[in-house]
Amino acid sequence: MIELRDDEPTLGSPLVDELGIAASEQSYTITEGVLEHATKYFWKVRAVYDTTNGGWSETFTFTTKQGAPDKVITLLPQLNEENVSLTPTFEWNTALRAETYTIEISEDELFGSWVIQQTAISDTQFVVENSDLLESAKKYYWRVKAENETGVGNWSDTLNLKTEIVVPTLGTPVEDAVNIETNAELRWGSINGALSFDIQLSETSSFSTTIVDSSAHGDTLFVTPELENSTSYYWR
Repeated sequence: MIELRDDEPTLGSPLVDELGIAASEQSYTITEGVLEHATKYFWKVRAVYDTTNGGWSETFTFTTKQGAPDKVITLLPQLNEENVSLTPTFEWNTALRAETYTIEISEDELFGSWVIQQTAISDTQFVVENSDLLESAKKYYWRVKAENETGVGNWSDTLNLKTEIVVPTLGTPVEDAVNIETNAELRWGSINGALSFDIQLSETSSFSTTIVDSSAHGDTLFVTPELENSTSYYWR
């Protein structure tokens, strides 16, 4: 006979009070659903004879493992947030029983593929440090799940965001450069996700009139037409 309780051995009714276990058996499997996670239990055994019961064994205890983590609640960036940096910080609430987290960021709402997948995050935030991973002016979906030694929690609700439109960084000629060739080479930094660039060149800082007003330029280099000697120009 075996007896199992979730309280002190002298209190209440046992969860398991099983008779008729064959004498040849030296183990007993508790039915699924009887025990709860992270709970302490007391158990003992005694032998049953034809006409009498033997004395109880000493009482042993055991504690069941914790359950899988709760579902994560995502916080930032918020649903449908726009103008998000290319190096954003993702934040979420602490999930009950969580030890680590996994985040996925994807262009696909169904996460058939992902742009970023980071596992074993010990904090409740994740920073995209490489600005080349996300593209400018693009929509992304993200979600988080928690994990522990027992298992994996459910994915959070999926949120989406749209990244900022990045302003190009001018390269050369640098500001106030002199002795530039009259067929000047204008260079600027690339932008991940940009399809083309518009370029303007003027003799006035207001760009009220332009010498160059070029659209749909696919490169990050533009060679100007022949310019005047010893003349100041503005470009953007």
